[in-house]
Amino acid sequence: VIDGSGCGNVPPKCRKAVLYLREKGMPIVLTTRVPSGSVEEEYSYEGSALSMKDSGIILGGRLSSWKARLLLALAMGKTKNIEEIKSCFLGIREEWKTIVGQGILSQINHGLKTLKKLFIIM
Repeated sequence: VIDGSGCGNVPPKCRKAVLYLREKGMPIVLTTRVPSGSVEEEYSYEGSALSMKDSGIILGGRLSSWKARLLLALAMGKTKNIEEIKSCFLGIREEWKTIVGQGILSQINHGLKTLKKLFIIM
């Protein structure tokens, strides 16, 4: 999990190292260290979230780095297939759109139901 700056951008000099790991088969998730932001495909320079996504990096959306690590660990416990891992993150991003505006208890319950659906953990 890479904790980018702003809307999930990585310095261009770091991009090569990240892409090297991705090419070796490691799933890489890009998050942002901004406390209330999300990873957005705003820019197109080498190292932007858009360029990283185009290179096979998974965008973490609104997940913090520690939440993304947890989801990645769960996903990797289920599969090693990068496309299936990406679909777990896409599923969470879509579910997030559903729960925005609900109370915290509803959000927690909805989140648990989503994890059950994605990972069949209970």
